[in-house]
Amino acid sequence: MIGSVRRLVSVDFRIPCRQVGCLVSRKRWQVEMSRVCLTVNDILISELIAAIFDDNEDTRQKNRFSWDHGGIWMPSWDAYRESARARGSLAFELYVVLSIPAATQEVLKANLPDHLAYQNRLEAKGLLAFSGPLSDETGTEMHGMGLIIYRAQSFDHARDLACNDPMHSSGARTYTLRKWMVNEGQISLTAQLSAQSVSLR
Repeated sequence: MIGSVRRLVSVDFRIPCRQVGCLVSRKRWQVEMSRVCLTVNDILISELIAAIFDDNEDTRQKNRFSWDHGGIWMPSWDAYRESARARGSLAFELYVVLSIPAATQEVLKANLPDHLAYQNRLEAKGLLAFSGPLSDETGTEMHGMGLIIYRAQSFDHARDLACNDPMHSSGARTYTLRKWMVNEGQISLTAQLSAQSVSLR
């Protein structure tokens, strides 16, 4: 079972605490674990506690945890993928680009034909999974941002695909790139033979 765990754990030990630049000796600590993904019988609580108080890279690799930007120890990507596959999830990796406008509407429109042609070429090669605009937070207005999902061979390959998009290479848009692990969901395809059409939902 994978879950978001939020609890307090009392730990009584002697350990150097580099985060506060002092030596902590025989002091009882309340360790708050928030947003930590745990796999029962896979990642032990003791490993998590050790990882929280040890910033040594070897220890992190041994315990399969990494330090995220929010200051919370999380499983490494590869460790989580292995855990997902072990429990029967798909763990299919795609690459997600959030494309953000960085120029005027005139500049964006000028680059649109080349952008669409580039997308069509990637689609024909099987490298483009999905692409399209995002709404604002109300769901009623265009916001200018777009989402692009690549089927790439690696993170570097996905970055090259994003960089070569005319919208990005021209400076009309900036982007952020993330790896996406698809674990659950459903896609339905309906083929109408007489109409020679296929619909996706």
